Amino acid sequence: MASDKAQNAHLNAFYGLDGHRQEVYRYGERLEQEADDYARHYQPVREAGLDPAGRQLHGAARLFLPPALHAYVHDRTQDPSGRAAALVEHVGHGNLPRTYWNSTRHAAFEDAYHEELFQDAVPAQPATHLVFTVRLPPADPLPAFHALPGSVDFTAGADAVELAALAWRSAGQPAVTHTAAFTPPVSAAVAPRWPQDASVAYRARYDEAGFRLSPEAGQPAAEPAYADRAEDISAMAARLMAALAERSRSAPPLDASPPPPSRQPQQTSPPPTPRQGQSMR
Repeated sequence: MASDKAQNAHLNAFYGLDGHRQEVYRYGERLEQEADDYARHYQPVREAGLDPAGRQLHGAARLFLPPALHAYVHDRTQDPSGRAAALVEHVGHGNLPRTYWNSTRHAAFEDAYHEELFQDAVPAQPATHLVFTVRLPPADPLPAFHALPGSVDFTAGADAVELAALAWRSAGQPAVTHTAAFTPPVSAAVAPRWPQDASVAYRARYDEAGFRLSPEAGQPAAEPAYADRAEDISAMAARLMAALAERSRSAPPLDASPPPPSRQPQQTSPPPTPRQGQSMR
């Protein structure tokens, strides 16, 4: 009310209606005085920015995956942990989105769908919407960020975040959500705005494309998915090699000399038929 009256007072002064009270305000009171009387009872509301310290943040990314990877990560019969690891390896541990880290996962998915709505052309295959759930490790000071009421924008990237979970959907099937938690959390980083803005700690772990250069300090290298079946695989390979050798010993020896080539009888061409009126000499 106070702001509306102040706006009316400004317009009245602009049009020269200050002296005509009946035309200005039906109660016969000046709008400036009304605004002064009511303004002290209404304090402006200041928006409180989101504090990223000590809470989980959710950031979205919209990707078009290769067909084989797209089919694998959206196959509900496969292990969610393996599919989530494949997605992170494809994106890169140092390529987490920089802007709009939300306080809820639902809001992050809304950001991905908001980007989907403003596409001019229909894509050849549905996009995959990823939502990363991270937590900033205890650090002083925090990475540079711009806080909004419901999200955070890391203005210069974040060298170290703890990736706790991953959720993803296909844009063609928004009702099906795949989730996987990382136990323990995976060390990752929010991508800097420009490659030259990357810090020394970021360059020590990631290349310019955001992929890891080497296993991170203090963490063992990731084992292949079949590491727990190494003995079974070795025994199976030994049995196959032994069976192959047994079949080779029991097979009859091959004759080294090639068979003689078969001779085809020579066919003589018939004599030419003389033409009428022509004799053969």
